[in-house]
Amino acid sequence: MRTKRLFVGLRNSQRIRVIMDGIGFYTTVAGTNELPFVNQRLAIQMSLIQIGKENISGLGTTYNYYDEKMVYKSIQVQVNLV
Repeated sequence: MRTKRLFVGLRNSQRIRVIMDGIGFYTTVAGTNELPFVNQRLAIQMSLIQIGKENISGLGTTYNYYDEKMVYKSIQVQVNLV
């Protein structure tokens, strides 16, 4: 049975390289659902949405958010299709 695409314009089996706050790793588009930290997972998935929407091969950006204690934080993330 086929699995639904997670992001428009990207295959679930597409390999990606992620660099986040100085730490890099390889995974697949579907593998982003298994990342342990919600804020980092959302930053990567929001980048994948932009990549699929604009049909580009990579994106580097900073996402800003407030944590559970209402402290302003930011995550720098770079996502590239491999």
